[in-house]
Amino acid sequence: MPTVAFFDVDDTLWRGNSGYYTSLRLVRHGILKKRRVLQAVYYKLADLFARQDVHKIYKIAIADMAGMKLTHALEIGTECFEKDMKRRLHAEAVAKVQHHRQRGDRIILLTSGPYMTIHSLQAFLKTDDYYASGPKVVDGTLINDLKMPLSYGEGKLHYAREASQKYGVPLSTCYFYSNDLTDLPLFENVGYPHVVNPKKELRKIAEQKGWPILRFD
Repeated sequence: MPTVAFFDVDDTLWRGNSGYYTSLRLVRHGILKKRRVLQAVYYKLADLFARQDVHKIYKIAIADMAGMKLTHALEIGTECFEKDMKRRLHAEAVAKVQHHRQRGDRIILLTSGPYMTIHSLQAFLKTDDYYASGPKVVDGTLINDLKMPLSYGEGKLHYAREASQKYGVPLSTCYFYSNDLTDLPLFENVGYPHVVNPKKELRKIAEQKGWPILRFD
């Protein structure tokens, strides 16, 4: 019976952090100040040792984007996808997406990555929907206010429940693929959790719970 397959993006569908590469593109276009990238690098490195305030990181990232037209943001996101991220897609991950499409499942991207870049990934993979992060849009213009809840941690579970209701499919029949320990709330609520390229702590939890562990090179 067709269901919904949720996919995390960064280090699951592709190798690398889409927020970092999108920030670099925004700097090249003169949208972000260079110090924003230094801040992003700092938080990325700090995250290796302790979980950071993701809301704070995103508020820093969107501060310079206020007043930008959505159409322009999506153009830069497409540039980032084509030049930076597309070549980082895992072939095994794309094959898994295609497998679920052949089964007749709905496919939804669920990521804290920036929607300006994830929008192009969604079009490339032809998924049914996506939930990503970024500033709110008013009359076609980005404002200095973050879309909430953030598609991160408990926020992903919120959007997964929203999608399951939309498509009339209980979460207990859904699939979820991710590499991130912060996705435990959703891992524990879907019927078919699949852990991708996990680090030590998530791998240990997956082994204890009997969740499949996948390796995408």
